[in-house]
Amino acid sequence: MTADRGEMASDAKHVVIVGAGFGGLSAAQKLRGQPVRVTLVDRYPYHTFSPLLYQVANALIDPAAVEFPIEKVVGHHHALTVQQGEVTGIDLDGKVVHLDGQDDLAYDYVVIAAGSTTNFFGNSKIEGLSFPMKTVPEALRIRRHMIDAVIEAKSSPDDEEVSRLLSFVVVGGGPTGVEFAGALATMAKAVLPRQYRRVAEHHTSVTLVEGSDALLGPFDKKLQRYARKKLERLGVRVILGEHVVDADESSATLGSGAVLPCHTLFWSAGTTAVPPVADLDTAKEHGRIAVDEYLRVQGHEDKGAFAIGDAAAFTWQGSMLPAVSPPAMQQGRHVAKNIVAEATGGNAALEPFEYWDKGSMATISRTSAVAQTGRLRLKGPLGKLTWMFVHIWYLSGLLNRFRLMFSWFWDWLHYDRIFRRIIEAREAELAKG
Repeated sequence: MTADRGEMASDAKHVVIVGAGFGGLSAAQKLRGQPVRVTLVDRYPYHTFSPLLYQVANALIDPAAVEFPIEKVVGHHHALTVQQGEVTGIDLDGKVVHLDGQDDLAYDYVVIAAGSTTNFFGNSKIEGLSFPMKTVPEALRIRRHMIDAVIEAKSSPDDEEVSRLLSFVVVGGGPTGVEFAGALATMAKAVLPRQYRRVAEHHTSVTLVEGSDALLGPFDKKLQRYARKKLERLGVRVILGEHVVDADESSATLGSGAVLPCHTLFWSAGTTAVPPVADLDTAKEHGRIAVDEYLRVQGHEDKGAFAIGDAAAFTWQGSMLPAVSPPAMQQGRHVAKNIVAEATGGNAALEPFEYWDKGSMATISRTSAVAQTGRLRLKGPLGKLTWMFVHIWYLSGLLNRFRLMFSWFWDWLHYDRIFRRIIEAREAELAKG
């Protein structure tokens, strides 16, 4: 059954936004209060602040610190509806969004902001053995696996078994991989030996594998070298120019044939389109929807279809914009502006999208990070403070910002004790069966 567009109040155009990530939320917030009716659809009732998922996985912060009810984030408005549902398809010609087990949504405009999922490059074996981290459930799965490994290791009398259980391989040298590897090394160096006599620092191995010749590809070369040096000082083994091509429950195999000890394989080597995007019969570039300068879906420019964020292939200054939150947020606001302009002023009122690169950053340890914006390059403690400020600034809600600051401060003082309490809680859970 398809909702009838003629039943809309007055002549307000109906905008359906698919996905409540950074781009979808930005579009919804910009459209709120405009002379259009908006339906924001997502499979979950909450928005995930994905840049901090690695801290959930490492037990640095609670999951509640990165999950926010969508309705609270976008705010209440009589013309804005948040609908939880699984999008199964989008009919660009018929202007209909199909939902699993619910009525279809007819629209005048659609904003495809469905995000992306982890790309395993067709290797089903690695997909079954590795741990991606795009959602809170995936982050908690990593945390539980790591904690179970620590529980088993601290009770094992066999040194080789302890080392096997505490062997980690991180695939992908972008910000997520670098941040997660640094957090693992911090745990191995500053937490486990302090809390458990059975686990020495040398028992834990953290290896970061990157296919290119440098970590943090978009960063300044000096910051790339700094990040690698800091990770290596933490005890991370950095391998460049290699790919993980095979794995089992205790090892990972590189393309060169080298075999790494690996009980936990963390995968952040790339992203690919989610099914609603992948299944669209439209032009694509590297799995992302080809768009024009106005972010309209190519081949459907007259159908009111826009794509943003990870779902869109937008080239800026010779390269495709990365699948990270800043481009998605800017595109969401821009598309909202264009939709209102087209609904009220025709095609001539549209403006092409221009990306403002505000910079990049990645944290390495508890006291060090790298950041760059324009000609400014920051590293070490100053980079860390900048990283913290930016993440707090973009977090939704003043109360949530204070909670995160308090959580970081408490972690700074008591991380080893916090980790031990989590271990003890898990042990009690396992004892109950």
